[in-house]
Amino acid sequence: MHPLQQIKKIIVHDAIIESVMEYIKANNLALGDRIPSERFLAEALKVSRGSVREAMKALESSGVLEIRHGGGAYLRSLSSAVYYQYTSDHRENLELLQNLIQARQAIEEWAMAEAARFITPAQIKDLYALEKKQTKAAQPNMDLEIAVTRLFGNPVLLEMHEKIEQLWKQSYTRLGMAAFSPRERREHHLAIIKGLESGDAAEARAAIGLHNRSLEKHIAAAIAKLDAVKE
Repeated sequence: MHPLQQIKKIIVHDAIIESVMEYIKANNLALGDRIPSERFLAEALKVSRGSVREAMKALESSGVLEIRHGGGAYLRSLSSAVYYQYTSDHRENLELLQNLIQARQAIEEWAMAEAARFITPAQIKDLYALEKKQTKAAQPNMDLEIAVTRLFGNPVLLEMHEKIEQLWKQSYTRLGMAAFSPRERREHHLAIIKGLESGDAAEARAAIGLHNRSLEKHIAAAIAKLDAVKE
């Protein structure tokens, strides 16, 4: 029997789906065949059971699997139409994220550089507290970045940024994935706050620039992976 391949990508949700699809294909599973258990998949792929559960739900929603409560998951359909819809929907959301990250770069890199010139110790303290709260929530959001934009008191700029966040969160919710691990996101956010705290506009701009370029690379990698599976 063809073995499951260990996941090495940070985009865990999509990587699990890809591994399960490869497992189904490599082992020539027929309709009605049972998929390995949640526990087995988590151990074999070295991921959390929660991540496996999310991936299985996505495959159930796409029509590939049937999940019987208390009875495991079974292969329901592998029609090209069902799987193509799944990948094309994901690609559409990822392409939207690519456009949104460009808009984020335009607003955030300017906002961070400007904020570094006048931000107060009290405001820095608030940003550290916000980052701590974000880490506990572990949900895709732009609270930290928007908090900095809000300091300017420009309602037009703030409204644009908040609209970007709304679309950003919607896309990541549909994808059921996270661009970064919580640890990596925290490291980036702390670097951003420290850049602001330094009062150096170039350092603040560089910190947010690194964060956004990393997001851009993760999104591009996810698109490339979907295209490879489709081919």
